[in-house]
Amino acid sequence: MLRRHLPRAAALTALLAGCSDPAPAPGDASVDAAPLPATYANVQPILVRACSFRSCHGGTSMSGGLNLGASAAESHAALVNVASTQVPAMRRVLPGDPAMSWMMHKVDGTMSTVAACQAAGAMCGVSMPERSELLPAAERDLLRRWIAAGAPGP
Repeated sequence: MLRRHLPRAAALTALLAGCSDPAPAPGDASVDAAPLPATYANVQPILVRACSFRSCHGGTSMSGGLNLGASAAESHAALVNVASTQVPAMRRVLPGDPAMSWMMHKVDGTMSTVAACQAAGAMCGVSMPERSELLPAAERDLLRRWIAAGAPGP
């Protein structure tokens, strides 16, 4: 009697094995990692790595008076609800509004779409990070989501 059920059991096992999804291999590009939460704790390391050089927004130079290499509280305070030095009508980071946040135009390289920059010509500077490729899309997305979430502090 057991012999009679073996072919059915083997067929059922093969059928079930064919229905399961294979486990993704480590490093499989088809597996998207969940985006990081939109917190300043996740944003600040991007700003420190990409922006806080002595010649840019760190150390003693502090281009535009902005030191992103300072403590989390100081760098957050220097970004959020502070007028841009290049386009004073805009905030560096306007909580809840990435499209009206100067920082997003700088990291997206879209300064020329801002009416005040079109009138000023080259006065709006260059995209950030300067002399480099744009930040990866995932990092720019995190910055955008953080601003959209109200740019919460540390």
